[in-house]
Amino acid sequence: MILGSDKMQLVVGAVIYNSDTDRFLCGKRYKYNKWEFIGGKVEEDETPEEALRREVIEEIGCEVKVGDMVKDVQHDNIRLLTYMCDIELGKPVLYEHEALAWIKRDELWMYDFLEADIPTVRELMEWV
Repeated sequence: MILGSDKMQLVVGAVIYNSDTDRFLCGKRYKYNKWEFIGGKVEEDETPEEALRREVIEEIGCEVKVGDMVKDVQHDNIRLLTYMCDIELGKPVLYEHEALAWIKRDELWMYDFLEADIPTVRELMEWV
């Protein structure tokens, strides 16, 4: 994002879910001291799905299968698309976050998430 610019930055987030434990993988950012779904910016030559696969590899060292979109959120100059993802290869490693946690669905509200991620958190908490 360019400061002072009205240009919308497209960002993607991986909602990595373990159905056996009913937990979601989230990362705590150093810079903001808040939790988020793993992901990042979409480059000009990428689809959102391609960017998400690349970002997950860069941030936690895992290959994921990208599934359905969970939420499309606009916050300030950011448009965040979150997608359901399954880890296909690897185990999460701390590369770019202060911490990683597998968070129970009914405990998501207890974590301080980035503003853009809160609508996705609410959506996940409403699942039956």
